[in-house]
Amino acid sequence: MTERVRWIEHKGKKIIYNDFSTLHTDEVIKVARKFEQLVMENKDNDNLMTLSNMTDAHFFGESFDEIKRVTKVVRPFLKKRAVIGITGVKAILYKSVNMFAKGTPTKIFDTFEEAKDYLVE
Repeated sequence: MTERVRWIEHKGKKIIYNDFSTLHTDEVIKVARKFEQLVMENKDNDNLMTLSNMTDAHFFGESFDEIKRVTKVVRPFLKKRAVIGITGVKAILYKSVNMFAKGTPTKIFDTFEEAKDYLVE
């Protein structure tokens, strides 16, 4: 699971990358907790940025609750957030929920490169 949560670099800046792609419930929970751990270890860095890949991720019930919990915990420490892999109706719902969420909003992108460029601009 460690390779699913890691630092990547783009244009000289570090980004926490979370790869939830193709994962299901138990794996989603493990990745979410690893992500939380990495953010909390670096929470004093006032320039934390994250990129999450949700392509074909499946989470319901307990894993959905864990994603919400982790998001609430880490959000105050993040400067910018980007997500790829959310499309169609899921993207519309995600955007509407995100409008009312406290903390750093998340922007959805179609490609990995667009998301990275947004984060470092």
